[in-house]
Amino acid sequence: MREMRSDLDQGVRQPAGAVADPAILVQRGIAAQRGGHVVEAERLYDEALRIDPAHVDALHLLGVCRCQLGRLQEALALFERALALRPGWGIALANLGNALQALQRFEEALHCFDRALEAMGKNADLLFNRGNLLQRMMRHAEAIGAYDAALALRPNFPEAMRNRSLARLAGIDDAIACEPSNAKWHHDRGAVLLQLQRMDEGLASYAQAIALAPDRADIRSNRGCALIELGRLEDAVADLRIAVDLAPDRAEAHGNLGLALHLLDRDDEAIACFARALQRDTGYWQAYANRALVFEKLGRHGLALADLDHALALRPDDPQIRFNAAVCRLRTGDFAGGWPHFEARRRLAARRVARLHDEARLWLGADDISGKTLLLHAEHGLGDTIQFCRYAPLAAARGARVWIEAPPTLLPLLQTLRGVERVVAQAEATYDRHTPMLSLPLAFGTAADSIPGAVPYLAPPADRLARWNPLLGPRSGRPRIGLAWSGHRSTMNDRDRSIPLASLLPLAAFDAQWYSLQVEVREADADALHEAKRTMALRDVREFLGDMADTAALVAQLDLVISVDTSVAHLAGAMGRPLWLLLPSPAEWRWLTDRTDSPWYPTARLFRQERRGQWSGVVAAVLDALRQAHAS
Repeated sequence: MREMRSDLDQGVRQPAGAVADPAILVQRGIAAQRGGHVVEAERLYDEALRIDPAHVDALHLLGVCRCQLGRLQEALALFERALALRPGWGIALANLGNALQALQRFEEALHCFDRALEAMGKNADLLFNRGNLLQRMMRHAEAIGAYDAALALRPNFPEAMRNRSLARLAGIDDAIACEPSNAKWHHDRGAVLLQLQRMDEGLASYAQAIALAPDRADIRSNRGCALIELGRLEDAVADLRIAVDLAPDRAEAHGNLGLALHLLDRDDEAIACFARALQRDTGYWQAYANRALVFEKLGRHGLALADLDHALALRPDDPQIRFNAAVCRLRTGDFAGGWPHFEARRRLAARRVARLHDEARLWLGADDISGKTLLLHAEHGLGDTIQFCRYAPLAAARGARVWIEAPPTLLPLLQTLRGVERVVAQAEATYDRHTPMLSLPLAFGTAADSIPGAVPYLAPPADRLARWNPLLGPRSGRPRIGLAWSGHRSTMNDRDRSIPLASLLPLAAFDAQWYSLQVEVREADADALHEAKRTMALRDVREFLGDMADTAALVAQLDLVISVDTSVAHLAGAMGRPLWLLLPSPAEWRWLTDRTDSPWYPTARLFRQERRGQWSGVVAAVLDALRQAHAS
């Protein structure tokens, strides 16, 4: 320790027995910080304050040290003491704002930054920190304004390393090692622009960051992740490969590259990337979680579950991992292990329903509901609601007065469900208990062999049936077959489950009366729809399909429904109508694996892709099955 102090004292020595000068101790503390010796600096500032408890510079700089050491509450007290002695001190206000931001006391931090700017005038570092704070507060447009103001002041200013702002504002900036450019400013600005959906500007800002710091692997990696979010997967792979070359020992670089390759269906390469990531960091839970997705896609469910178990051991409360583990278990028929994990979906922002219900009144099957009003409420897709509303009669059998809350398009149809007292678009808060629809299998302890599969449990209202008779006309002797080829494009797996209508045109070789069950036809299918009308005499009846009860009335008068995995398929199954379901690889968990039937819908026959993304084999199998079924 004596040798270090000799280096720090800058030639200022005290006579034996003399009382140390607080100002000299502070200067030596600053020198220690310049050398990166934060603990030594802390000791020197403490010593200065023992001599002079009101030494304002020592108070402030000791607060900086405590921030750097992560002792934020102590830092707050020190900054506040300094500001009490020197009110309106811009540097101390800025550092107080940094500490408050680290404690996630965002409004207070913003107030401090604003006061610091009033005291100091325009300051590029402070404006940049203010931009970062506004970004964390989800005030993205204001964050861009702060970044732009900072860059206008210093368009090519050196960017300090991790403790840049605290050290520079403390007046010891010349001690901190600097990078050759303010690349991070452009990087952070780009990230916020992407949040604002200003994609071209955001990528341009990333490009400026890379031009200023071409050897920064983290900036390359983050732009690669942004390109993944934008669906520009080949561009993402190019950036992420550079990131791997720049930082071959960083697990995250390999993991991000693996994710991009997974989304491009380059699965073997993705698995190798995740393995390299885990070789470098066995605690890198994202690599386990993402590799599990690849194994799931390949049907290697045991390996997927093993990876998910590793990820859960590292992140036991992560709702996305729990949800993925639930899906994997349910897909393999492990309902007992799957339903409890499936509750994690309610914590996922991507699956959160628009209106939340009181958790205190949540019913998951444990207590008596006899004589109570139980609200069963829809969560997301129309198909989910149709599939799981089957539990309403079971709740009624337990003595509950059952209400259902669902989207308006389903209300007339759900009024035909047995055991339901009320069906509403939004329930008043007068119910006793409530259950989200997808939690009903857990509440009723559903096992693979105890699915309530009796159909039909839904039927079209009689007045809707009567409307279709003149529209359909007399039967011609040919089978009436309905087609549904795409679901809602906002659904996460829409790319996999929906089929271009052109892929179904080979079905024109089978002589039938064809009806479109599509309420919406995508622009990309417009030409194929015209061709289907010509070659299949496909009837487009969209103008008569106002809600799901109208669709149900049409389905009731068809001999067969051929559908992708969308609400029309669930509707046909719930009505007990013949259903041929066209499934991608892998299919959703509810259709299990390797089965051509479904315990949820006894009248369904499943046609599965043999290879991901290839529908031609499925369509050929359907055409062959149609011919065999009507060979006589």
